[in-house]
Amino acid sequence: MPVARLDDMATRVVAALRSVGGLGERRRPRPFPAEEHAAVSALVAEASVVLLRNERDALPLVPSTRRIVVIGGRADTGVLSGGGSSTVTPPGAVSEEGIAIAQMALPKVHHPPAPLDELRRRLPNTDVVFADGTPDDVAAALGPDDVAVVVAQRWATEGRDAADLHLDGDQDDRIAAVAASVAGAAGRTVVVLETPGAVLMPWLDQVDAVVAAWYGGAGGAAAIAAVLTGEINPSGRLPVTFPRDETQLSRREMTDPDTTTSNPGEPRRGVFPLVGYDVEGADVGYRWHAREGHRPLFWFGAGLSYTRFTHRDVAIGVDEAGDPMVTFTVHNEGDRAGVDVPQVYLAPPGGTFRLVGWARVALDPGAARRVRIVADESRLHARYHVDDPGWSIAGDEHPIRLAHSADPADVVAEAIVVLEGRRLRP
Repeated sequence: MPVARLDDMATRVVAALRSVGGLGERRRPRPFPAEEHAAVSALVAEASVVLLRNERDALPLVPSTRRIVVIGGRADTGVLSGGGSSTVTPPGAVSEEGIAIAQMALPKVHHPPAPLDELRRRLPNTDVVFADGTPDDVAAALGPDDVAVVVAQRWATEGRDAADLHLDGDQDDRIAAVAASVAGAAGRTVVVLETPGAVLMPWLDQVDAVVAAWYGGAGGAAAIAAVLTGEINPSGRLPVTFPRDETQLSRREMTDPDTTTSNPGEPRRGVFPLVGYDVEGADVGYRWHAREGHRPLFWFGAGLSYTRFTHRDVAIGVDEAGDPMVTFTVHNEGDRAGVDVPQVYLAPPGGTFRLVGWARVALDPGAARRVRIVADESRLHARYHVDDPGWSIAGDEHPIRLAHSADPADVVAEAIVVLEGRRLRP
């Protein structure tokens, strides 16, 4: 390598250090606005919670609820954090043994405060108790008229593939047993999922409500309690599809299920594993399920609210720039303020529908708003050509949908738009 090239590379590094004052005397970290950061963390956690099921209006919990039994999931300690580089340990965090990869310990961390304490703070007149999840403890604590809030977890970390989509340990059996103990009585079973993504739910038809709370961080416990009690109307939508079972996955077998780490034994090109794209091609995620005609448990984009939204007077066309556009009126027809998340999906000729735009529409009870969604990020509905590298849009008919989610049964309106064929700029 020419010395001039090395000098150029080093100069760029030094210039970057100089631009941030990194070449002088080492500076101590400056104080940061902790309260402002905490407020942002809380808002993110609240907006991320997804209500997936709410039978018999099990949620929100009403202040007159006599007794709530919170079960398992270290709900008396904190909320689960992801492992590896995503792990942070705020003040008061509780760490326990996780796993070790390449001689590096990856602890399992729970972030305070505890969901149990947050529920008690919001429901001062309700008897909120905790059961650790063992059969004897649950049986002793839970009565047929109680509301059971089961906190279920799946811990994951970087560098280690999941061998399946089940909850950790015997949690599936625990949820089914809890639901059976209040079945046919006045009680309710609510499941709160602290997971990094999709999990199987063999007990789904037995429970009344399911909330996906993910890894909520320092604001996670408050967000869970706020959604369960109705202080916050849930507005999150699924960023992934939850399959009904593992036969709906595009890749059902692991290369090395004994270790599930770093693809040992997998063919490589240089230092990188060879990934074959001859299964789903570009149709990953919800597009795979749509192409294969699956009926997943919950589709990408799904999420419920404590109020009811309708979409009326839908107009579909193209704007002045030639981009697809959907205009409609959102009505909040319930008795609670809430946030609707209408979504627009478009398919290139012969292709699958993909998300090309959405909006978050906050409305008071009885209010309405006219909304316009323009699919102006053209690469979302363009195709990439390998032989003649670059993105292009076909000058042809493109089906377009206004929908509540990626579920083909969730479509509000559908039409055809004709787009001008063009090659996109690099």
